[in-house]
Amino acid sequence: MKTVREFSERHAEVLRAAMYLIAERGLAGASLRELARRVGMSQPSLYHYFDTKDSLVGQIIEWRTASLFQLPAQMPTDLSLEDLITAICQFVLGLYSMDDYVTFVRFLFVISIERRQWSEVLREQFVEGGRQSFAIAAAPLIERGELVEEDLLYVGRL
Repeated sequence: MKTVREFSERHAEVLRAAMYLIAERGLAGASLRELARRVGMSQPSLYHYFDTKDSLVGQIIEWRTASLFQLPAQMPTDLSLEDLITAICQFVLGLYSMDDYVTFVRFLFVISIERRQWSEVLREQFVEGGRQSFAIAAAPLIERGELVEEDLLYVGRL
């Protein structure tokens, strides 16, 4: 797992506002002038946090996904396969109960449609990151012989 960068409260406020703006208007329609207005700062002050729209998009992805793949660290090592799947399902359902997460998903669709270069970044982040996290969480089950490593991919897709 890579190290998670800490964002200041103000930086996170800028990223949240940008995420909502991009989800609403698309990347092309999200002006820095409007972002600056929403966060109550001058447009040039935004460059303290990012230097390009692509940098902004990357930071939003990094900021919102920071907690998504922390699940393995929170999982007890004595869970059964059934308990692990239940815990993952509860985790995913919990994500969708958060307003920011629903907007984040909308944001992800917008950027992947408008800028194809983000497709590979998102695939790496979510498919590979999710697979790695699930592999860590499922490792005790494999060690105990309750899950065959070759089946890890199929269980992880559930």
